[in-house]
Amino acid sequence: CGLSAAYIVGRAMGWINTPEELTVLCEYTASEAISLEVLREAKADLSRTIICHMDRTLDNEDMILELAASGCVLEYDLFGSENSYYPWELPIDMPNDARRLRLLQMLVAEGFGDQIVISQDICFKHQLVRHGGHGYAHIPANVVPLMRRKGFDEKTIHAILVDTPARLLTFAADEADEAWWPPTFEPSALSRTLFAQWMIAVDSQRTRSRALSRTTWT
Repeated sequence: CGLSAAYIVGRAMGWINTPEELTVLCEYTASEAISLEVLREAKADLSRTIICHMDRTLDNEDMILELAASGCVLEYDLFGSENSYYPWELPIDMPNDARRLRLLQMLVAEGFGDQIVISQDICFKHQLVRHGGHGYAHIPANVVPLMRRKGFDEKTIHAILVDTPARLLTFAADEADEAWWPPTFEPSALSRTLFAQWMIAVDSQRTRSRALSRTTWT
Protein backbone atom coordinates (compact mmCIF):
# COMPACT_ATOMS: atom_id res chain seq x y z
CA CYS A 1 0.00 0.00 0.00
CA GLY A 2 3.00 2.30 0.18
CA LEU A 3 1.87 3.66 3.57
CA SER A 4 3.72 3.47 6.87
CA ALA A 5 2.20 1.62 9.81
CA ALA A 6 2.18 4.86 11.79
CA TYR A 7 0.11 6.59 9.11
CA ILE A 8 -2.37 3.69 8.92
CA VAL A 9 -2.75 3.59 12.72
CA GLY A 10 -3.27 7.36 12.82
CA ARG A 11 -5.87 7.18 10.07
CA ALA A 12 -7.64 4.28 11.80
CA MET A 13 -7.74 6.04 15.18
CA GLY A 14 -9.23 9.14 13.59
CA TRP A 15 -11.69 7.03 11.63
CA ILE A 16 -12.95 4.97 14.58
CA ASN A 17 -14.86 8.00 15.89
CA THR A 18 -16.42 8.84 12.52
CA PRO A 19 -19.44 7.22 10.80
CA GLU A 20 -17.64 6.78 7.46
CA GLU A 21 -16.15 3.81 5.67
CA LEU A 22 -12.37 3.48 5.17
CA THR A 23 -10.81 2.73 1.78
CA VAL A 24 -7.31 1.26 1.55
CA LEU A 25 -5.59 1.83 -1.80
CA CYS A 26 -3.19 -0.99 -2.60
CA GLU A 27 -0.42 -0.21 -5.04
CA TYR A 28 0.56 -3.31 -6.98
CA THR A 29 1.63 -5.47 -4.03
CA ALA A 30 0.13 -7.95 -1.61
CA SER A 31 0.85 -5.64 1.35
CA GLU A 32 -2.87 -5.15 2.00
CA ALA A 33 -2.65 -8.06 4.48
CA ILE A 34 -0.13 -6.05 6.50
CA SER A 35 -2.39 -3.02 6.39
CA LEU A 36 -5.34 -5.06 7.66
CA GLU A 37 -3.30 -6.41 10.57
CA VAL A 38 -2.33 -2.86 11.52
CA LEU A 39 -5.96 -1.76 11.26
CA ARG A 40 -7.13 -4.73 13.33
CA GLU A 41 -4.67 -3.89 16.10
CA ALA A 42 -5.94 -0.30 16.00
CA LYS A 43 -9.50 -1.63 16.64
CA ALA A 44 -10.77 -0.56 13.22
CA ASP A 45 -14.04 -1.99 11.89
CA LEU A 46 -12.87 -4.23 9.07
CA SER A 47 -16.44 -4.76 7.88
CA ARG A 48 -16.38 -1.10 6.76
CA THR A 49 -12.85 -1.29 5.35
CA ILE A 50 -12.57 -1.51 1.56
CA ILE A 51 -9.52 -2.92 -0.21
CA CYS A 52 -9.59 -1.34 -3.66
CA HIS A 53 -7.77 -2.06 -6.93
CA MET A 54 -8.05 -5.80 -6.29
CA ASP A 55 -7.95 -6.34 -10.06
CA ARG A 56 -4.31 -5.33 -10.38
CA THR A 57 -3.13 -6.43 -6.94
CA LEU A 58 -4.01 -10.07 -6.27
CA ASP A 59 -4.65 -12.98 -8.59
CA ASN A 60 -3.88 -15.85 -6.19
CA GLU A 61 -7.24 -17.33 -5.23
CA ASP A 62 -6.09 -18.63 -1.83
CA MET A 63 -4.77 -15.19 -0.88
CA ILE A 64 -7.98 -13.53 -2.06
CA LEU A 65 -10.07 -15.87 0.11
CA GLU A 66 -7.76 -15.31 3.08
CA LEU A 67 -8.19 -11.57 2.64
CA ALA A 68 -11.98 -11.91 2.46
CA ALA A 69 -11.98 -14.05 5.61
CA SER A 70 -10.69 -11.03 7.54
CA GLY A 71 -14.13 -9.44 7.07
CA CYS A 72 -13.06 -6.57 4.82
CA VAL A 73 -14.77 -5.58 1.57
CA LEU A 74 -13.00 -6.35 -1.72
CA GLU A 75 -13.36 -3.82 -4.52
CA TYR A 76 -12.86 -4.78 -8.16
CA ASP A 77 -12.88 -1.32 -9.65
CA LEU A 78 -11.34 -1.61 -13.11
CA PHE A 79 -14.24 -3.19 -14.99
CA GLY A 80 -13.96 -2.35 -18.66
CA SER A 81 -10.16 -2.17 -18.55
CA GLU A 82 -9.00 -5.14 -20.62
CA ASN A 83 -5.47 -4.07 -21.33
CA SER A 84 -2.44 -6.35 -21.57
CA TYR A 85 -0.22 -3.26 -21.82
CA TYR A 86 -1.11 -1.45 -18.61
CA PRO A 87 1.07 1.68 -18.34
CA TRP A 88 2.39 0.79 -14.86
CA GLU A 89 4.36 -2.31 -13.99
CA LEU A 90 2.18 -4.87 -12.22
CA PRO A 91 3.03 -8.07 -10.33
CA ILE A 92 0.18 -9.86 -12.15
CA ASP A 93 -1.47 -9.75 -15.56
CA MET A 94 -4.39 -7.34 -15.75
CA PRO A 95 -7.56 -9.50 -15.85
CA ASN A 96 -10.41 -8.99 -18.29
CA ASP A 97 -14.04 -8.74 -17.18
CA ALA A 98 -14.61 -12.49 -17.61
CA ARG A 99 -11.75 -13.26 -15.21
CA ARG A 100 -13.03 -10.64 -12.75
CA LEU A 101 -16.43 -12.32 -12.73
CA ARG A 102 -14.87 -15.76 -12.19
CA LEU A 103 -13.13 -14.40 -9.10
CA LEU A 104 -16.41 -12.89 -7.91
CA GLN A 105 -18.14 -16.24 -8.41
CA MET A 106 -15.45 -17.90 -6.30
CA LEU A 107 -15.99 -15.36 -3.51
CA VAL A 108 -19.77 -15.80 -3.66
CA ALA A 109 -19.44 -19.61 -3.58
CA GLU A 110 -17.29 -19.33 -0.44
CA GLY A 111 -19.88 -17.16 1.32
CA PHE A 112 -18.35 -13.72 0.76
CA GLY A 113 -20.98 -12.34 -1.61
CA ASP A 114 -21.84 -9.47 0.74
CA GLN A 115 -18.20 -8.31 0.85
CA ILE A 116 -17.87 -7.36 -2.82
CA VAL A 117 -18.22 -4.02 -4.59
CA ILE A 118 -17.44 -3.27 -8.22
CA SER A 119 -16.89 -0.11 -10.25
CA GLN A 120 -14.96 1.24 -13.22
CA ASP A 121 -12.01 3.59 -13.13
CA ILE A 122 -12.99 6.19 -15.74
CA CYS A 123 -10.09 8.62 -15.65
CA PHE A 124 -9.01 9.12 -19.28
CA LYS A 125 -10.78 10.67 -22.26
CA HIS A 126 -10.39 7.54 -24.36
CA GLN A 127 -12.58 5.64 -21.85
CA LEU A 128 -15.58 7.88 -22.59
CA VAL A 129 -18.17 6.77 -25.15
CA ARG A 130 -17.64 9.84 -27.31
CA HIS A 131 -13.98 8.87 -27.69
CA GLY A 132 -14.68 5.21 -28.42
CA GLY A 133 -14.48 3.90 -24.85
CA HIS A 134 -16.84 1.75 -22.80
CA GLY A 135 -18.24 4.74 -20.89
CA TYR A 136 -20.00 5.14 -17.57
CA ALA A 137 -22.84 2.77 -18.46
CA HIS A 138 -20.54 -0.23 -18.95
CA ILE A 139 -21.49 -2.07 -15.75
CA PRO A 140 -25.32 -1.90 -16.10
CA ALA A 141 -25.22 -2.18 -19.89
CA ASN A 142 -22.61 -4.93 -20.33
CA VAL A 143 -21.37 -6.42 -17.07
CA VAL A 144 -24.75 -7.15 -15.46
CA PRO A 145 -26.06 -9.07 -18.52
CA LEU A 146 -22.79 -11.04 -18.53
CA MET A 147 -23.23 -11.80 -14.82
CA ARG A 148 -26.66 -13.23 -15.54
CA ARG A 149 -25.33 -15.36 -18.41
CA LYS A 150 -22.63 -16.69 -16.11
CA GLY A 151 -25.16 -17.77 -13.48
CA PHE A 152 -25.22 -14.94 -10.93
CA ASP A 153 -28.69 -14.82 -9.36
CA GLU A 154 -30.57 -11.55 -8.92
CA LYS A 155 -30.09 -11.53 -5.14
CA THR A 156 -26.31 -11.69 -5.54
CA ILE A 157 -26.27 -9.02 -8.25
CA HIS A 158 -28.39 -6.73 -6.07
CA ALA A 159 -26.08 -7.33 -3.09
CA ILE A 160 -23.00 -6.36 -5.11
CA LEU A 161 -24.52 -3.35 -6.86
CA VAL A 162 -26.92 -1.99 -4.22
CA ASP A 163 -26.91 -3.55 -0.75
CA THR A 164 -23.20 -3.51 0.05
CA PRO A 165 -22.55 -0.04 -1.41
CA ALA A 166 -25.59 1.27 0.50
CA ARG A 167 -24.25 -0.18 3.75
CA LEU A 168 -20.82 1.34 3.21
CA LEU A 169 -22.12 4.75 2.13
CA THR A 170 -24.52 5.00 5.06
CA PHE A 171 -23.03 6.74 8.07
CA ALA A 172 -22.89 4.37 11.03
CA ALA A 173 -24.90 6.04 13.81
CA ASP A 174 -24.89 5.04 17.46
CA GLU A 175 -28.03 4.87 19.62
CA ALA A 176 -27.70 8.50 20.72
CA ASP A 177 -27.59 9.63 17.11
CA GLU A 178 -30.61 7.50 16.25
CA ALA A 179 -32.61 9.21 19.00
CA TRP A 180 -32.66 12.57 17.19
CA TRP A 181 -31.81 11.72 13.59
CA PRO A 182 -34.53 12.98 11.23
CA PRO A 183 -36.43 10.54 9.00
CA THR A 184 -34.87 9.86 5.60
CA PHE A 185 -36.70 9.49 2.30
CA GLU A 186 -36.19 5.93 1.06
CA PRO A 187 -37.34 5.35 -2.55
CA SER A 188 -38.44 1.89 -3.53
CA ALA A 189 -36.13 -0.48 -5.40
CA LEU A 190 -38.14 0.11 -8.59
CA SER A 191 -37.82 3.89 -8.19
CA ARG A 192 -34.05 3.61 -7.73
CA THR A 193 -33.78 1.39 -10.81
CA LEU A 194 -35.87 3.74 -12.95
CA PHE A 195 -33.89 6.75 -11.74
CA ALA A 196 -30.58 5.02 -12.57
CA GLN A 197 -31.87 4.10 -16.06
CA TRP A 198 -33.01 7.68 -16.60
CA MET A 199 -29.59 9.04 -15.58
CA ILE A 200 -27.85 6.66 -17.98
CA ALA A 201 -30.24 7.63 -20.80
CA VAL A 202 -29.69 11.33 -20.16
CA ASP A 203 -25.92 10.90 -20.11
CA SER A 204 -25.99 8.83 -23.31
CA GLN A 205 -28.18 11.41 -25.06
CA ARG A 206 -25.88 14.22 -23.92
CA THR A 207 -22.87 12.29 -25.23
CA ARG A 208 -24.53 11.73 -28.63
CA SER A 209 -25.57 15.37 -28.86
CA ARG A 210 -22.05 16.57 -28.16
CA ALA A 211 -20.59 14.16 -30.67
CA LEU A 212 -23.03 15.31 -33.38
CA SER A 213 -22.43 18.98 -32.59
CA ARG A 214 -18.70 18.51 -33.10
CA THR A 215 -19.01 16.59 -36.37
CA THR A 216 -17.83 18.46 -39.44
CA TRP A 217 -19.33 17.35 -42.73
CA THR A 218 -17.20 17.78 -45.81
